[in-house]
Amino acid sequence: MPTVHHAKRMHAASSSPEPEVYSTFGAQLYARRIEKGLTQAIVAHRAGISAGYLSELENDRRQPPRPARTMRLAKALGLPEDAALALLRLATAQRDLAVRNEPCRGQLPRQVIELMADVASIGPFLSHRQLNAVRAHLAELKEAPM
Repeated sequence: MPTVHHAKRMHAASSSPEPEVYSTFGAQLYARRIEKGLTQAIVAHRAGISAGYLSELENDRRQPPRPARTMRLAKALGLPEDAALALLRLATAQRDLAVRNEPCRGQLPRQVIELMADVASIGPFLSHRQLNAVRAHLAELKEAPM
C-alpha cells in the first residue's frame, strides 16, 4: 500500500487520478514511475541502480541522488526535459536543505530554518528568472543595514 505522500486524488468528473503536488523527491519519483506504468526493476535497470536503492529513494529513506544520477533516473523514466529539470531542482533543493540544516541546528532561529525549508520546497516550481529574482532580493537584504 502506498504511503500517504504517494496518494492520488480523483477528479469528480472522471475516474483518472490526478497527481497531487508532491513535497519530496521520493514522492515525485514514485508518482512519475507510476504515471509511466513502470516497475522499480525496469527503472532501476535503465538507471544503473538497484531496485532496493530506488525503493529507498521513493520512500524517502535516502537523500536524493546527486545531479548525474538524478538525470539518469529522469531518462530511465522517459521524462521530457522540463519534467527532468523539475525533478533535478527538487532533488538539489532537498539535498541542499539537508546539508544546510545539519550544521545549523542550534545556531539559527527555528523560524529561519523553517523559512529556508519553505523556500526550498517551492524552488522546483519556479522558473530560472523567478529563482534569480529571489536570489537578487536576498542579496539586497543581506547588504541592507540592520
